[in-house]
Amino acid sequence: PCNINKVCQQVGVPMIHLSSGCVYNGYDKQYTEDDVPNFGFFNEESSFYSKTKHVAEMMLSNCWMFRLRMPYCGEEHPRNYLTKILSYNNLINMQNSMTGVEDFCNFLGAFLEGGMSYPYGIYNVVNDGAIEAKEIVGIMYEYGLKNPYHRFIPLNQLRTKAKRSNCILSTDKIKKIGLALPQVRQSITAAIIQLADRGL
Repeated sequence: PCNINKVCQQVGVPMIHLSSGCVYNGYDKQYTEDDVPNFGFFNEESSFYSKTKHVAEMMLSNCWMFRLRMPYCGEEHPRNYLTKILSYNNLINMQNSMTGVEDFCNFLGAFLEGGMSYPYGIYNVVNDGAIEAKEIVGIMYEYGLKNPYHRFIPLNQLRTKAKRSNCILSTDKIKKIGLALPQVRQSITAAIIQLADRGL
């Protein structure tokens, strides 16, 4: 990203960098774009992924950085959060900000139509509000998407290669420029209905 950013500046082409909001952890507050990441490069427990996202934020300049989190959509895809949790037997129930892929595409379209006149910098591009895994699973079950082996376990029993980021991001900045994403529960429900209609 840094090399691309340098070339873009040399030839006068504006750059949009898609990043991640997984640079925070905890529920002390809703994290804004001005908050220094507490789950980034300087945190010994953060993942390599989170560290690289934080480093990119520190090194990139004169561009727009859009932070997405836990992307989901109505298409069957291994990177779709909804597809992933259907395939996992063990789940943790943490509240998180999330980004609907279709909602992000609409955001990006509106951003470009606005002439890219918005100030350079970081933007939390997540759906309004936050949601827990149990609520998502409950909605999936309502529409016939079930994993009979699902069980919720405490966070300390989750066996992953790296620690996970769990947090809520503030959407005040994108609201102020009139580009807020829809409410997360409403958006996730629509994506789940699409998956159900496709017979996942």
